[in-house]
Amino acid sequence: GNSIWTSGTVTGTDCIATSDIRVKKQLQPILNAAQKLKTVRTTTHERIDQEMINGQYPRKASIIAQDFLKVLPEGITYTDDEKLGKKLNVSVPASVVLTIAAVNEHTDIIEALKKRIETLEKLIKGNT
Repeated sequence: GNSIWTSGTVTGTDCIATSDIRVKKQLQPILNAAQKLKTVRTTTHERIDQEMINGQYPRKASIIAQDFLKVLPEGITYTDDEKLGKKLNVSVPASVVLTIAAVNEHTDIIEALKKRIETLEKLIKGNT
């Protein structure tokens, strides 16, 4: 496919990731997403591969690609870098997918705990 590459910022009104099930096969659920997500470090940091502004590298917030590679390698791409060799890049849609999977796991746990609490409350009321 065609690619657009820039080292700057891309701005627009929307970003669309095609996701139609009709172009997919061998679907596999993402299991243990919450535990996987927990191992991915979130940081603020200086980007030393960008131009300094007023003597400082720009500060950014992101995740660590090497951490993401361990839990969802399908969400990593590589670009050739003169200094680093193969530089790891994280797919933003893949990071959102992992987050949605983790939220779904947490939602299932919350629903189960609510039912358990209701059952325990009924037992307590029955014993008083």
